[in-house]
Amino acid sequence: MMLKNLLHCVLLVHSVLAQVIFNEVDFGGSKVEMIALPGSYPSTKAHIISGAKVRKYAFLIGADYQTETIFKKNIPSFPKTEQFLLVFYKEQSDSDTTLYADFVKENILDAIVFSPTQNDPNQFSDKIPEWDNKVLYISNGANAFSKCFKQEPFIPNYWFERPVTLLTANDCPEVDPNAGGDPHFSQKVVDSKTRRMMNICYDIVGKSSQSINILNDNSTNTNVQGVLKDDYYMHQIIIQYKGGVIIVDNTFIQINNKKMKWANLVKYKVHFATVHVKSTEEIQIETFYKKFKIVTIVKKEFKSYSGSFLNVYFEELNVFYENLGGLIGDIGKKTYIFNDEIQVNSNNVRVDNIEIESTVTRRWLNECYLLPIAELIHPKTISDYIH
Repeated sequence: MMLKNLLHCVLLVHSVLAQVIFNEVDFGGSKVEMIALPGSYPSTKAHIISGAKVRKYAFLIGADYQTETIFKKNIPSFPKTEQFLLVFYKEQSDSDTTLYADFVKENILDAIVFSPTQNDPNQFSDKIPEWDNKVLYISNGANAFSKCFKQEPFIPNYWFERPVTLLTANDCPEVDPNAGGDPHFSQKVVDSKTRRMMNICYDIVGKSSQSINILNDNSTNTNVQGVLKDDYYMHQIIIQYKGGVIIVDNTFIQINNKKMKWANLVKYKVHFATVHVKSTEEIQIETFYKKFKIVTIVKKEFKSYSGSFLNVYFEELNVFYENLGGLIGDIGKKTYIFNDEIQVNSNNVRVDNIEIESTVTRRWLNECYLLPIAELIHPKTISDYIH
């Protein structure tokens, strides 16, 4: 079996006693391998449904499993050139095979949608409750995806791409390898003891369509906000400045009342701002007032399990975060002491003289101290930055 034809997906059955895993989907060999953990699945079928809502194939998962069971199923063909759905559905009996049009949401145990097209809108969102608007992109390269869980086995945490066979159920790394693609933040702060610049990072999560107040720059009257596509990704960056509003979206750029595509703009100057599209994947916005300026860089990125999203970076920031507010500004102005030997071999950091437990990890290829957001922004709360 060639690795480039592998795709792993873990599907969750909403029961505290049962779990079924699509362990391997081999598009080249047209096979599905599943793991059935101890539990009961009477009259439960796995359906493969094309984008036209036509059922291509359906097979019975099985009855009671008292021990972990691994089994494979040959499938005549996958709809590899169009979007399709894999779904666990609770039938009335083993002999029933419900049409997609007759699916009842309460009987859908779990599902996942695949597509060979990037940013393909979910064609099954009318029926699929959990993964509404989540589509996994199937590229021509080596594709393997695992769905990992955080602390409890029935709370999904993240998807990640891998080039190897899933070894065991929930065979996932301890650290999310996608870190840095989400709106997880990383910034440099000054170590008050050594005066060195240190990297810290932190995670902040909201709800779809909520905005994160990322940065306020009082010197240039600039405010930068990120609008969430879902819990973890930003699809729009809104920059309010002295001359108006600039909106950077996955598909367009809007400068005050003028809206255009990324490819249509090379360099555009307006009062108190310069917008420079470096490529179809990166745009640079400089906002200024008198002798002060700040540079906001927005990059378009893509992940197979989430589609296109935006990341934001800043240049020309004051290292002591003077005149800065918002999430990054408030965090930057705090007092930090790293590795002061409070505890031997500890990575804990003192923030405003309060010791906070941290983990050294990697974000954007750089090592950083991962700090819990609630303690980092104390006495403020998440609601002070997300709305």
